[in-house]
Amino acid sequence: MKTREELIERVAEYKGTDNWKIQPSELSYELWMQLFIDKANREKPYTVDDNNRHVIDALVKYFRRDDEFLKIHESFSFDKGILLRGPVGSGKTRMFKIWRDVLQAWPFGQKIQIVSTSTIVSQYNVDGDLIFTGNNAARKTASSNSTYGNWYLESDTVIDDIGAEPIGGKYQRCDVMETMFLRRYDYDLLTHGTTNLDGDQLLERYGLRVYDRLREMFNTISLTGESRRK
Repeated sequence: MKTREELIERVAEYKGTDNWKIQPSELSYELWMQLFIDKANREKPYTVDDNNRHVIDALVKYFRRDDEFLKIHESFSFDKGILLRGPVGSGKTRMFKIWRDVLQAWPFGQKIQIVSTSTIVSQYNVDGDLIFTGNNAARKTASSNSTYGNWYLESDTVIDDIGAEPIGGKYQRCDVMETMFLRRYDYDLLTHGTTNLDGDQLLERYGLRVYDRLREMFNTISLTGESRRK
């Protein structure tokens, strides 16, 4: 399908049957790009330029499951999530928020959650090791404000600001994000993320054991340019 009109006709024709559901590859590259631009400009104008055009292109191919994505880099895989790397204000989080809105909307209905590393650490300071259990019994004994049950064992979770989380707190028994990454790796949960750190800085921050797994978990794409915040 190449146009929105064709998409609407398809769903109207098959609604109520198994055939109304849309597979990502059924939509043309052009229609995917149209959906992204429409969502990007919904609240305020979104600028596409030389700093982000290649990222948008790569993510269209990734979410569309286009084999052209695999040709961008020899290490790229659809089994990995996306890590957007770039300087402060380069648009990493907004990029994921736009894609979240695209994928959660009709005709996909795919749930993507975005949670910051500071939120994860703050929740650990409330509930301690309970955030790593992921079982219903533990959730019942956690604080009423706990949110980890909504994202910890969920695939398609975006972890925002990797490496910028505070260190320390009430429960000083582990490095919270190191443990979180190791658990998600062990459970083979698709994880996306954003970071201001380069590879050497991530290695220094988390150590070889975690960094080696991060490389296996992520397709890393760089955003460049000055801050877009005004």
